[in-house]
Amino acid sequence: MYLNPNFKNTMESLFNKLWLYNDWANTSLISSLKNQSEAVPYKSIHLLSHMMNAQLIWVSRIQGMQASVAVWDDHDLDKCRSLTTAPITGGR
Repeated sequence: MYLNPNFKNTMESLFNKLWLYNDWANTSLISSLKNQSEAVPYKSIHLLSHMMNAQLIWVSRIQGMQASVAVWDDHDLDKCRSLTTAPITGGR
């Protein structure tokens, strides 16, 4: 099988675009939830926390690091927002 010599750059570009879209979607969702915080059920925040935790856990694994969260840890919306950028800052 012959690989395109630009395959690595193409994949990096694709992953960067996917990461930026994911960040935009997470940020938009969190912003919408914050605007309606009194009406948001606990289950919604619980599942959002799970999504943020899973993302951070997978990025930590890829980087060969220990994740700073457990998969079902609960967070408030501000903490969820900070976790969207945590993979960039190493989970801090």
